[in-house]
Amino acid sequence: MKQSNNLNKWWVLIGTAISALMIAVDYTIVNIAIASIQKELSVNTNQSQWLMSGFGITFCAFLASMGRLADIVGRRRLLFIGIIGFGFASLGAGFSNSIISLVIFRLLQGGFGAIIFPAGMALTAAAFPAKEQGRALGIYNGVLGLGLAIGPVLGGIILNFVSWRWIFFINIPVIILSFLICFLAIKGKETKIDQKMDWFGIGLVAAILMSFVYAINQTTISGWSSTYVIYPLILSVILFILFIAVESKSDSPLLPLALFKNRGFFLGSIAYIVAVGFSWPIIFLTPLYLQHVLDYSVYYAGIALIPMTIMTAIAPPITGKIYDNKGPLVCYILLTICLVLSFGLFLIFTLDTSLILLIITFLLFGSAWGMGNGFAMPLVLSKLDNHEDAGVVSGAAITILNVAGVISLSVVTTLFHFGEQSWLSHHQTQETISHLNSSKIAFTHGFHVGIFWLMITAIILLIPTIWYILKTAPKTAK
Repeated sequence: MKQSNNLNKWWVLIGTAISALMIAVDYTIVNIAIASIQKELSVNTNQSQWLMSGFGITFCAFLASMGRLADIVGRRRLLFIGIIGFGFASLGAGFSNSIISLVIFRLLQGGFGAIIFPAGMALTAAAFPAKEQGRALGIYNGVLGLGLAIGPVLGGIILNFVSWRWIFFINIPVIILSFLICFLAIKGKETKIDQKMDWFGIGLVAAILMSFVYAINQTTISGWSSTYVIYPLILSVILFILFIAVESKSDSPLLPLALFKNRGFFLGSIAYIVAVGFSWPIIFLTPLYLQHVLDYSVYYAGIALIPMTIMTAIAPPITGKIYDNKGPLVCYILLTICLVLSFGLFLIFTLDTSLILLIITFLLFGSAWGMGNGFAMPLVLSKLDNHEDAGVVSGAAITILNVAGVISLSVVTTLFHFGEQSWLSHHQTQETISHLNSSKIAFTHGFHVGIFWLMITAIILLIPTIWYILKTAPKTAK
């Protein structure tokens, strides 16, 4: 869809970027409110993690195919469906009086958010001439980084004055503004393409993740030998095998399996997994640590997280330039250093961690997170034979990182719970420890258990990957 008016293209960008900003803010703002939600709805950490997992499950299940659906039904129409649907889901979340209804509306938010992203980016690109598309999409992605950065701060301000419900209600005026701008700015007749949708694949991804996450979470309640754990795990394995079989024969697969033979896609996906996927449990547990252990108010907890989220916006363009000039090896080495160092610093957090240590840790982890965002996608697309496949390939990579986020969040929160309960069971008879300090020490112990798993897993993934890059690097002529 071409825009004839030179000014109009900027209004298209503003309208789509506002909707993207809303989703990015919603992604991080919820984490700062977890403690308040837990208190009002009387839920534990394992239950409240579904607020992130639920959003992530539907987001990654639908995201890869929504660009294709936009071409089938029309990008403008699909964008409006996404914006309106996200608005109703936000209202439902704000009015929820139980964790079950809140999780259901978070599932809907994830689904409608997955519609907004690809439709908005496609409309933005179409509004600008080819020579200006890079600049326009750079601004669009920069707004996403800004949303991630301001989410915790905005959440802290909102919760300092009103109920946690307003972190969802605040979406409504943003949605109305975005809808009005897009409705007035995006004009013209749309071209629709006859393509097939892999609805079965979408359903399988959602079912696999939901059964797996449910099984892992249930271990803290029923134990590993419980049928509530064993059967969902078996179901997730069966569904995964079915997914592989179906996708290998599909004409329009959700996740083209042949991509994993592509060196660039493989390396980029690993970067996404460790840098971005592993951020999910960090941004879920860290605000809880700041509030429960360090006694930060929700406002100051949001302020404390600014160094982390700011680096997610600063690091990508810098890392992108490093990738262009030096290639993936240098990027991977820098990513490994920042990530492992940050995990090591997380492991020395105590009941009175200094502000300086918090800032250094958050800067390092935010840098690693931003680095992954900066060079993973160029690497994913670097070895394509047909660049017309870029949309499908990028969607597949984003799906993988979100799957990694859902799984890592589920595993880490379960390990956190085991670590917390293990400490309490071994020290509950010690009268020298006050109940308050006992709770804080147990929380910190569980936090360390989860972080240790992330660090070991990251090292296991990153070191062989660096070795693989060295082994498969093109040899230069002497």
